[in-house]
Amino acid sequence: MSTEENKAVVRRFWEKCVNRHDLTAVDTLVAPAFVHHGAADAAQARGPEGIRRWVARLQAALPDLQVTIDDVIAEGDTVVVRSTRTGTHRGALLGLPPTGRRATWTAIDIFRVAGDKITDRWDEFDALGLREQLAVGPAAAEAR
Repeated sequence: MSTEENKAVVRRFWEKCVNRHDLTAVDTLVAPAFVHHGAADAAQARGPEGIRRWVARLQAALPDLQVTIDDVIAEGDTVVVRSTRTGTHRGALLGLPPTGRRATWTAIDIFRVAGDKITDRWDEFDALGLREQLAVGPAAAEAR
C-alpha cells in the first residue's frame, strides 16, 4: 500500500472507532495479530477484541471523547499522528474517579500498517497535563 493509503487507514481508525464509536469498523481496520506497545492499560489491547475493550473503556471514562488529528506523517508502513484530544471525565481514568471536568491534551501515536490493517501502535500522551486537569482536592485548586 502507498503511504497515502496507510494514512487513510489510520485516519479511518480514529474517526470511525473512536470519534463515532463504531466498534464494528475495528475488524476492517485492525489486524488479528495487532499489538499495542505502550501504556499498561492500552498494552492489554491485542487484536481487534483488545481494541474494542480499550475503546469501550475510553468511552466509559470520556463518553464525548473526540480526537482531532493535527498532523499525519508517513513513510513506508509507518504512520505518525499528532493529535489533540478533548473529553469530559465521566468515569474512572488514570486512577482518578469521575470529576465531570472537561480536559484537553495532546498525543503522538505511531502506527504500523500492513496490507490494509493496523498491526502495531505505540503512543505517548500528556498524561501529567491530563491528570492536572482532572485532579481533585486542595492541591488541584492551588495549581489552578
